[in-house]
Amino acid sequence: MAEYIDSNTLSKLRAISILEVADELGMGLRYHNALCISHNDTHPSLHFWTSTNTCHCFACGWGGDNIDLVMKRENLSFSEACQWLCRRFNISAGNHSAGNRKEVLHRDKAVAEHRKSECDTDRLNLRGEFQHKPDVDYLMRMLMGKKLTDKARDFLFYQRKLRPEYIYWCRVVSTDFSIAGYRFGGKFFDGPSLLIPYYDVHGNLLTVQSRYLGDKTEEKPRFKFAPGSKPMVYGMQILPQVTEKEPLVITEGCTDCWSAMSMGYKAIAIPSATLCNEECRNLLSGRNLHMWPDQDKPGIGLYMKLKEMFPQLVYHQLPEGCKDLSDYYQSFYVQKM
Repeated sequence: MAEYIDSNTLSKLRAISILEVADELGMGLRYHNALCISHNDTHPSLHFWTSTNTCHCFACGWGGDNIDLVMKRENLSFSEACQWLCRRFNISAGNHSAGNRKEVLHRDKAVAEHRKSECDTDRLNLRGEFQHKPDVDYLMRMLMGKKLTDKARDFLFYQRKLRPEYIYWCRVVSTDFSIAGYRFGGKFFDGPSLLIPYYDVHGNLLTVQSRYLGDKTEEKPRFKFAPGSKPMVYGMQILPQVTEKEPLVITEGCTDCWSAMSMGYKAIAIPSATLCNEECRNLLSGRNLHMWPDQDKPGIGLYMKLKEMFPQLVYHQLPEGCKDLSDYYQSFYVQKM
């Protein structure tokens, strides 16, 4: 039977320095590098980023956070890895010591229980019609084992000049082929595409969005969400790591969000003014909010709507000729780095 951990304890575990975890695992760190534990590595190709508390292998593409590292190194389940960290770093779970109380939540169990709890209340919409929801279990299996293809790496790291550690922290992967569809009645995500997972504040998968990387002349939508998805905030899993005084940048899309992260900010994406609701207010109330609005009518409209909800929101003007934050990052900011 799966065991549980409260979100506060899980945040504490993920806050443990990944360098300390690697050292505890006896990985023989060499200047933030180590032999990769995912393949037969002969040169230290696994790199550790302290800024995001993650690691990534430049040889095989494997990577993750400190919990993923323990799972891979010790061949443990998610729950067992959390227990291992609790014991080694003296983290208490709930009101009992970590050694005496197993309070770890397995990812698959969390998804299953979340879906079960909402099953009866969310099957019908206001008109009494069946309300479909993303098949999270299937999407999780779809993402497993995938990494960034050469085309995706070219788009993200050479064309967009984004910093790899933030892309890997967001667990972005890709596919060169149309996939994931037979459960949806046919192939759904077009290839080649980025596959962008959306998580809640506890790190539970909510849905997956694709970003088409093929020829722009092809009549295929650039962005597609898994069937049953609803518009939602991107990057919510970073919110537990942001203090009230720390700047939090609001962007209008995933690429802008990654650009803000590459500039050194913690960021989320709110793609539409329709998301400026009570849920959004609860997520962001009291935070130190900043925004570089897109220089078009929808972008300014989103800023004005957010400003009504959050008077503390700070407006930043993009330089002349920059249409959005990604454009600014590529045209001006990268040159200063």
